[in-house]
Amino acid sequence: MSIVGRFVEVAKLVLSMKCRDFLRFFVDCVPKVQIVGEDETLEDIIDEMLRGASYIVIVDRRGRLRGALSYLDILHHLASESKHMHTPMATAIPGMRSLELSDRSSSIRISLIARPLPPKIREDATVEEALKNMVMTESPYIIVVDKNDNVLGVITQHSIFRAISMKMRS
Repeated sequence: MSIVGRFVEVAKLVLSMKCRDFLRFFVDCVPKVQIVGEDETLEDIIDEMLRGASYIVIVDRRGRLRGALSYLDILHHLASESKHMHTPMATAIPGMRSLELSDRSSSIRISLIARPLPPKIREDATVEEALKNMVMTESPYIIVVDKNDNVLGVITQHSIFRAISMKMRS
């Protein structure tokens, strides 16, 4: 079988998995997620990211999903305020709020700059459904939740590709 044929075969297998199984089986492929309260500051979040969290999921006091933020989102906010940018990058991201960030921004509540309605999907949906949702919402990631809306993890387009690659090598 050609490498393309093998890739398609493995991709179909990975895409048919339930999201919960994907998160369990491909732990090394999914990004590290930190769940925080909506009153956390930008300083707290950057500290979490420097310790390895790629995605920050914001929840309210009852644990309900309120927003999400990635390291790229922070960079996009910084770039959106650059005098050298002709088109603010933040405006290219659906749902993002533009806000000037500077060294004085450390006390900004993270809920003010996070994506307010990040895409989410139930744990029993397939990875293919998750990927289609990401494409439809133009988001590189989707948050996986259980039936009670508790956050289980994040699946990215990149993690799906990495999982297919990993499976092909095994």
